This record gives sequence, structure tokens and C-alpha cells, in this order.
Amino acid sequence: MRIATIDPTGPLPKYMQLRSILIQVIEDGGLAAGAPLPSERELCRTYRLSRMTVRQTLELLVAEGRLRRRPGKGTFVASSPERTPEPAPARPLCLADGLRTSGLRLGFADLGERTVDAGARLAHALATEPGTAVHLLTRLVLADGEPVAVERSCVLAALVPGLATRGRAESPLPRLLAGAFGLVFDPAEQTIGAVPAGAADARRLRIRSGSPALLLRERGTRQGVRGAVTTMLVRADRFCVRPARRPGEPVVLVPGVEPLPPEIETEGPVDGAAVTWGW
Repeated sequence: MRIATIDPTGPLPKYMQLRSILIQVIEDGGLAAGAPLPSERELCRTYRLSRMTVRQTLELLVAEGRLRRRPGKGTFVASSPERTPEPAPARPLCLADGLRTSGLRLGFADLGERTVDAGARLAHALATEPGTAVHLLTRLVLADGEPVAVERSCVLAALVPGLATRGRAESPLPRLLAGAFGLVFDPAEQTIGAVPAGAADARRLRIRSGSPALLLRERGTRQGVRGAVTTMLVRADRFCVRPARRPGEPVVLVPGVEPLPPEIETEGPVDGAAVTWGW
């Protein structure tokens, strides 16, 4: 197998460099379909990488359908890159859609941007190695000039050179990345939960510290590689979740949380907070 060099100071994470090397070897015929891959230990020694980095690369190539694991035998080049068809994922929860459909003007205000070396937790969230350069962008989301959410985005710096000079763009992050860098992520893995707003974010959103808020977490991947993590803290007193009405429609955060009607509210406040009902 061809020996290539991993550049420890290069812009791409080491596991991505190894992925490119192995794909090139396979496509050049250095490893035929069905051929066994060198062991993890041998790959570590050849490319001077940690076992964790090599394993991360192999798991990615298995997920892409380029390699196949055989329990007790090893890892082999797949006969074809076919993958089991998956149902189309639902479109992610979208605040911008809800604002637009409600006739509200969407805006952003910069709260800060910087590039850092990822610590262990951030590296884990981005499925990369500690020390990888990550760009952090924090913005206040506005609806008709009123603050409604705090958006925090973490993007691999290698994917967005110069993002620090573009952070003030008046557009959602996916549109900003697509327009400025041609970077389009696959449908996102997303979760939503309820949390109390911290003191700093509460001041930004003009609500009381500890007020209920919706926390959206989104992980963006591109060609099987995780490249961005975004969180958005949304005022729960202003928005409710509208489920998708048909397949392919997004789940949308829409304005319009109203108090529970008195004829329904029979037991009063729950845990000290007024029950709300989203119409």
C-alpha cells in the first residue's frame, strides 16, 4: 500500500487526511474489492497516528459503505459502496421559517466571534481531535428588532476560512455558509429541550434569569463528516413548536404562546409557573 504523509499542522483533521489517503489507495487499485485492510496497529505505526484517530477514520469509511467489518476476521474493502437505503429524514426545526410565515422581520446582531483550539468536550461534539481549530460565532436573533433567541455556532475552522469577517451577515447560518463558502450540510441531527435561561442570556433576551427557554441543538454533517454544532436558546414565552403536517415538511417554531384558557386551567400554576397553551 502506498505510504503518504499526514501533516499534523494541516487545516484538515488527521482522521480526514487518513480517510483521503485510504480512499485514494482504494480508487487507484492499491486495495482491491474484498482485500483486507492493514490492522489498526499497522496503520498507527505507518502514519504515526493514535489508535483513536485510526479507529475514527475506519468507522467513518464503514459508515460510508467503503469498508466492511467481519467479526473475528478484520476490515475489508467493500465490493461496492452501496448502502442500505434510509428513509428521508425530516427537515430540522427552523426558527427562521416560523418568523417568515408569521410576517416578522428576521435579523441578527453579533455578540462575539473567535477561533479556538477545541478542548475535549468540543472536540467530542464535532467528532474531531482535541486541539483542532474551531470557529465560534455567537449572534442574537431578532424578530422585528426584538431579541428572541441566542445562537451559538461552532464550525471547523478549516471549512470556513475568513468566517470572522462575515459574521454580521443578516442571514441564518446555513445560508451564510452556503453563500460565502459553498458549504451545504446534510439534513441535521437535532434535539430540543426545555432549560432555564442563564443570567447572561436572560439579559440579552430581556427576560428574567431562570425563565423557561427552548434549547435547540443541531449537528451538521457533510459527506458523513461532522463539521458544525449549533445551539439556539429561544424564548419559551414567545414560541411554540408546530409539528410537521405532512411528510417532508419542517417542524417549525412559531410565535404565539397564549395562557391556558381559564375553563381548562383547573389546577392553577404548576411548580410556580403559569401553564401555557400554544394555539
